[in-house]
Amino acid sequence: MAAVEHDSVAGFRLAQLGIFVPEDPISRTDFGSTNHAAVYRSRARWWRRGLVERLAVQARADLAAPGGERGAAWCEAVPSFIANVLAGNPELRSEALDALFPSGLAAVLALCWRRPDLAFVLMQNLFAVPAGSCPGSNHPARKLVESAEGHFVLYLLLSLLWSVGADGDEAPRGGASEASSAKAREWASIFFFDLWAAGIFAPAYRGVQRMGAAQLHSFLCAVASVPGWGALRINDGSAAATASSASALESFGRLMGRLCSQREALGLLWHTVHGLLAGPEAAADAGGSSLGGGSQGSEAARLASALLCDSDFVDLAAEEMVASLAVLAGAWQLDWSPAPVTAEACAALGIDPVDLELLQLAPREDKDNCQLRQAETTTKAPAWGDSAAGGEAIEATKARAVADGNGFFRELLLTAIELAAIPRAAGSMLPPRLVGVYLSGNVSLIAALHHLRFGAAAVAVTGTKLPARQASASAVEAAKACNLVLQLRLCGNVLYDSDRARDFLLLSGGLPALLSHCYADPELPLLREAGVFAVRNLTKHSEEVRQAVRELLAERRSVASAAVADASQASEGDDDGQLTSRSAAQSLLPSIDESAIL
Repeated sequence: MAAVEHDSVAGFRLAQLGIFVPEDPISRTDFGSTNHAAVYRSRARWWRRGLVERLAVQARADLAAPGGERGAAWCEAVPSFIANVLAGNPELRSEALDALFPSGLAAVLALCWRRPDLAFVLMQNLFAVPAGSCPGSNHPARKLVESAEGHFVLYLLLSLLWSVGADGDEAPRGGASEASSAKAREWASIFFFDLWAAGIFAPAYRGVQRMGAAQLHSFLCAVASVPGWGALRINDGSAAATASSASALESFGRLMGRLCSQREALGLLWHTVHGLLAGPEAAADAGGSSLGGGSQGSEAARLASALLCDSDFVDLAAEEMVASLAVLAGAWQLDWSPAPVTAEACAALGIDPVDLELLQLAPREDKDNCQLRQAETTTKAPAWGDSAAGGEAIEATKARAVADGNGFFRELLLTAIELAAIPRAAGSMLPPRLVGVYLSGNVSLIAALHHLRFGAAAVAVTGTKLPARQASASAVEAAKACNLVLQLRLCGNVLYDSDRARDFLLLSGGLPALLSHCYADPELPLLREAGVFAVRNLTKHSEEVRQAVRELLAERRSVASAAVADASQASEGDDDGQLTSRSAAQSLLPSIDESAIL
């Protein structure tokens, strides 16, 4: 009988060692009627014999071992077995964390491309907080945010989440089945909820943001270079060594090719927050309904409260929003120069004007720490997947802006929408700084997009002749890339039942920009609904604001009438003059649904 390859019988080989590996891993709470003491003794025995560490070392060697990728049985058995050994055993978990982190853990995660759900089960069992304990500064997952190695492990985990399609609205990018991908998303939600509730989102995010391609490559090389196991052998020039080296590099390159881009990893971090706040029902939607859409249950409210009470998270959310707006404005050549917010407007929020110096929140490109700002000044693509090669600089930058609008910026917006939609309960109020950033930065970009398409006078300016409507494909494309509708929804959520937000918007001059978007546009579905929602939330319970809206609408009608009169004079003697004058207002000023607003 021919010899059987060990890859195809990995589970049997583990069984020969006395290890039972079930098809599905045991979670930290799923024991049923099993004798806990016997289970703990059995798992501790395998740990004391060093089998877990030996498997981790072999996984490290497999990263760059010649001969191609391991078989499915081995890749499933190793992470499943380690997850089961650690399940429900705090003492063993602590020892294993010290022994496996970071290299062994990274290598085991790299086995999980066919079964990414096993990676999240392993992480949940390894970093679980004992029941009844207070996470705080002693949370074991702080290992992921307190060192560069932890950031790399987190990045591998995000790449696994990216491979399954985080939204569930597309086929998995890796080799995982639909069932495994669905399980991976479920386990990922459990794992990330525990992490973010412990207050470590901001350091985790900044750690991934600081990563460099060279650093990541060096880390993976270190993981694969296991002394005595022959990984990444030095090529001595012989034919056999050359072939072995080429095969090893191919295996190593396969792993590098599976990693998501840095921008995608950061977008996934925001996606985890958005998904946990909105719930699974809203994941495939454009972020859930405008207010309270998604699961606004106690768990979501608790997570939102933890995030909004974290000053580091608030600072990060404000900085990333303003930085993204600056990049989009530069890519589409928008006239986005937010004026300094007045002291009176800031007083309405109870903050200092220095807290809302938007241009100071949008740092310029820093090659060491901020690779993500490159679209602002260059077409050079950041490492690990982003590409902007060839073409003119502006077109390449726009292409990246479109991709960014469908990825990172969209996730950032959806997260902000959900945070603003959390019920107005104690500890869940949107921090004043975020209110100011959203109602000054986002509103000013909304006005800039309107200016690009209709001209400055279209934003309800008195006494100025309107230019011809510029319904160019570029202006519509810019509005879509900048997620105009989502930005309006964000403003509507921020304004909902908030007197301080209403006063700030009025004092900072943002009313005309919102009012100018209460019209139907076939190119931008749901634009009218989002604009009307924002304005109605602004005017709610305030007759003074409603009167201000009436005055602005009267100004618009006056300007439109003057434009029609001018067009009528120009068309005298023309048989089609009446039709020309009737269409003049339509070409100059979009029709606002006044009845829906007041």
